[in-house]
Amino acid sequence: MAGYSGVLWPDGLLLAQQLLHLWVRGGWFVPEWKGRCLELAAGIFALPSLVLAGSGRFSEVVATDLPGIVGANHSSINNNNHGFRADSLDLCRARDVEGMGKFDVIASSGVCQTNCGPAALVGLSTVGTVVYMVVRSDAADLHRVDFLLRGYFRELFRLDLGQAGRIHPGEQAYFLIWQRQFGPHSCWSEGYTFATCCLDRQDTHSCFDQVFTREICCGSQSP
Repeated sequence: MAGYSGVLWPDGLLLAQQLLHLWVRGGWFVPEWKGRCLELAAGIFALPSLVLAGSGRFSEVVATDLPGIVGANHSSINNNNHGFRADSLDLCRARDVEGMGKFDVIASSGVCQTNCGPAALVGLSTVGTVVYMVVRSDAADLHRVDFLLRGYFRELFRLDLGQAGRIHPGEQAYFLIWQRQFGPHSCWSEGYTFATCCLDRQDTHSCFDQVFTREICCGSQSP
C-alpha cells in the first residue's frame, strides 16, 4: 500500500476540486466553526488537505497516511499554512486511531474501499462530524458504502460527477457528503445493525463473505 500512496491518484484530485467548489462558491454543508479537520489516506501530495487548510475555516488540518508517506513532502508547510500538519496513521491500528481524537470534518477519497476505513471513520468522528468523500466506482461499491455507514451516518448530498461533466465521459465517480447522526450503539439496541456489527469487529471484508447473526456479533452479551 505504501507504494500506491506516493502517487497522485485521480480520486484525490477530484476531491480537492469538489472541496474548492464548496469553499469558493459557498456550496452546501460548509462548516462555519473553527473545528478540527482530518484527511485520511492523503497520499504524498495531500491536495484535499491543502484546500481545506487554505479555506481558513479550521483551527487544525491534519493530513494522514501510512508512516513515511505524507510528512516528508510537507515538512516545509507544516508550520506556515493555517494550522496544517502531516502525521502518520495506520487505519488498521485501533490504538493509533483512538489516539488521534475526534474531528469535526473528515475528508478522504476511497477510505470506505479499505477493510479498516469505515471503522476508522466511526472512531475518528462524533455526532455532527461531516465527511466529504469521492467514490470512483460502480453502483455495487456505492451500495457497499451506504451499507457500512448508515448505522452511524446520514447521507446529506450526492453528486454524480459524470453527469455533472466533471470527469471524462464513461467514467463513474461520485462526490458524497455524510454527517454522523448517531453515537455509539449498544450491542442489543435497535440501532445496532449488521453493518454496525461489521464495523465493531473491524472486519468489513469478511462481512460480505459470511452471515453474521446478532448472537454472533454480540457474543455472550444479553439484551
